[in-house]
Amino acid sequence: MGLGEIFEIIKWIIPNLVALVSLIYAIKQRNIVKREISRKRYLESALSNLNEVIQSLKLIKIPCLSDLDGLRGEFEDTLFDAEVIVSEILRASFETKKKKINLDISYRLFDLGERSKKSSEIAPRVIENFDELEPKWFFDLLHSDKAFILESNTKIQGYERKICNELSFTEFKFFIYKLIRAKQKLSKYEEVYESISPNCLNNLNRLIKEVTEEIFKTISKPKTVQIDLDKFSTTDEIMKFLIEEVLNYSTLTQKLSRISEIISELTEARKELFLKVA
Repeated sequence: MGLGEIFEIIKWIIPNLVALVSLIYAIKQRNIVKREISRKRYLESALSNLNEVIQSLKLIKIPCLSDLDGLRGEFEDTLFDAEVIVSEILRASFETKKKKINLDISYRLFDLGERSKKSSEIAPRVIENFDELEPKWFFDLLHSDKAFILESNTKIQGYERKICNELSFTEFKFFIYKLIRAKQKLSKYEEVYESISPNCLNNLNRLIKEVTEEIFKTISKPKTVQIDLDKFSTTDEIMKFLIEEVLNYSTLTQKLSRISEIISELTEARKELFLKVA
């Protein structure tokens, strides 16, 4: 092969080699752009998801026990049941001629089975003794697909009640479900949120665990409470006392007040994530 032929081959190879390199470079650049677009969309989805979680947690309103108007808005059923029990206490006082009324307070859980089953297929199981159970059982129950009712079982010593309304943990259960749903939504983009706020999921799960443990501790300890009617000036005062003693209201609401801290933490994470998306 002569020198001229070699130059001709080189002249043919070089443009094609340049074109091939340019094509490879363009493909790589396109893949980089695609990855950046995909990453941005993923972060945008994570940001949208985080907004939903924050808004959901902001809907949790937990009034102080002294705020009757707030209680009527958020704990309407609890207040109604408490009013019924108070009326029974007053009736017992009138009929027994006693000013000091003793209440035996225990708890029971109605296990209604899987939510997916029809009510006609469910044979409720009643649990009234929690001695052989542990807090984790209650934690797992709340994370399961089972429906259940958790309520008190109050008896007035020396008097047979005419109406048997009971105080339930329905509102607190609703709050816990909201926290669990928030945790599940955050878990979808865990690596994103953890890179910005490393403890956000842990703090949320810790709060759920502490609240469920406190409820379990409450229902595991039957007790007798004395209501001295001479120490109360209104039925509202008796009602608040009853809610506090039966539901351990102040302790539970104090723990749940940490939701505001979690919202603040997630809000800061949202600011950081917004900057990444922008």
